[in-house]
Amino acid sequence: IDTVLNKLGLGKPVLLGKGGEGWVYEYGKDALKIYPRNADIEYLRNTQKFQTELAKNQFTFATPQIYDIGEVDGVSYTVEKRLGGTQMDKKIIGMKTTDRQKLYQSYYEAIRQVNMVTFSDQPYGQIITSANSITTDRWVDFLGQTFEQKIAKTRDRMRPSVTNFDQKCDLFKLLIR
Repeated sequence: IDTVLNKLGLGKPVLLGKGGEGWVYEYGKDALKIYPRNADIEYLRNTQKFQTELAKNQFTFATPQIYDIGEVDGVSYTVEKRLGGTQMDKKIIGMKTTDRQKLYQSYYEAIRQVNMVTFSDQPYGQIITSANSITTDRWVDFLGQTFEQKIAKTRDRMRPSVTNFDQKCDLFKLLIR
């Protein structure tokens, strides 16, 4: 992290948050996100492309936008639009019922707007692709391939606790078809 901060001339940056993806710092009016080593640069580029397309919609709220992707000594970072606001899970604590209802109403309105977005020129599947992404020309094929991918990762853990596991998987595949 320090190599990126030093390269960008940030002596004592303000940490805005950290999570599964990395650390987010104040970077002027924008935000700087630093990822753990071996971040998938192709995934970040695809995310940037997706966010650029998403920004073309007329939402009543701000959306994320990666402006720049860089790397210093194997550590990847992005410069992104800094979004204002407060996380819902922090804001909702202690709210009155009427205020909570307004908050949920706004949230559902945002979901409605996002659900209106279509990507008709894209195949079925993950819009932001990575090495393990699945895309197909048919919805049924996407569901089948996704099921196979997920079950391959969880089969050994799930089989002991699910009666007739293999038969249930076969039935599920049949239902998908």
